[in-house]
Amino acid sequence: MSSPICALLLLVIAVSGCSSPGVTSNNLEVWVWDHREAIDDFSELRLSLSAAAVHPAGQRRPEGWIELELSVTELDLTQYIEGEKVLIVQAAVMPGHYDAIWLTVDQVKATLKNGQLATVAIFLEPVALDFRVNDGRITSLGFDLVALDLSDHPGQGYELHVREVVAMGN
Repeated sequence: MSSPICALLLLVIAVSGCSSPGVTSNNLEVWVWDHREAIDDFSELRLSLSAAAVHPAGQRRPEGWIELELSVTELDLTQYIEGEKVLIVQAAVMPGHYDAIWLTVDQVKATLKNGQLATVAIFLEPVALDFRVNDGRITSLGFDLVALDLSDHPGQGYELHVREVVAMGN
C-alpha cells in the first residue's frame, strides 16, 4: 500500500475509535439529590457509595444487572438540596430498554446540627423504572433520596430511603 493510503486508513481508525458498535460514549447519566424531609436536622450526611447498576428489560431480575462505574463514591447529601444535584455516573451502555436501577450505599456518617452523631439505617433496594437508552442521546436518571426521622417511634432513629427515581429529559 502507498503511504498516503496508509495514512488515510490510520486517520479513519483514529477518528472512529475502538468503541463497541452501537454504544455512544457516556450515553447514561445518574444524578443524586435529597428530598427535604429530615435533611434539615443534619449539618452533614455523608454517604459512601459502592455501586450503581441498571437492569435490561426481558431478563430475570436476579440476573443481568449491568454495573456502572461511579465517578463519585462519597458525597454529603446536605449539599444537594433545593435544586442542587450531583452527577455520580457517566457511562456508556448498550442502547435498549431497561426496567430497573439500583444504587448501593455502604455507609452513612451523620452529624446533627447540634453536633451529635446520628445513626442512619440504609434501606435502598432496586427500583423498578421503565426507561430507554438511545444511541446518540444522553439518558439522565435521578435518585431523589430521603432521610426520614422516625425518632418519634420508640427505638427508632433516622432511615435513608429512595423517595423516587426519575428519568429526566428523556
